[in-house]
Amino acid sequence: MSIFFVSVTPFSGEKADPARPAVYLKSIAGNPIPDRARVTKLEYAQKRGLNVGSSYMISLEAYAGPEGYTNYRISVLKELSLLEILQLQGSSLPVPQPVANPPKEAPAVADNAGEEPASDLPF
Repeated sequence: MSIFFVSVTPFSGEKADPARPAVYLKSIAGNPIPDRARVTKLEYAQKRGLNVGSSYMISLEAYAGPEGYTNYRISVLKELSLLEILQLQGSSLPVPQPVANPPKEAPAVADNAGEEPASDLPF
């Protein structure tokens, strides 16, 4: 059993069959997902709890299929939050800090002392 971090998108490759919709599991961090596990039927993905447009931590368990190919069982371990995705991808977004002593606004200075401000400026 191996663990992967994936995002789920609709499969639209040249082998896509509109009668049998499928999803594409794209690795977003860590090891790439095995080729034979990248595309799966939409119905199978939904039964496992995978939704298009979301990201997950999943486990894959390999087993021998009927034709001798390696197939995979998918188990969803956790849906990932945006913060977790950014952390996995190594993002270091700055955290806003409160300002200790906010600067005081400077008083407005009019260069036309005593006159009405112009309101028909072209900008």
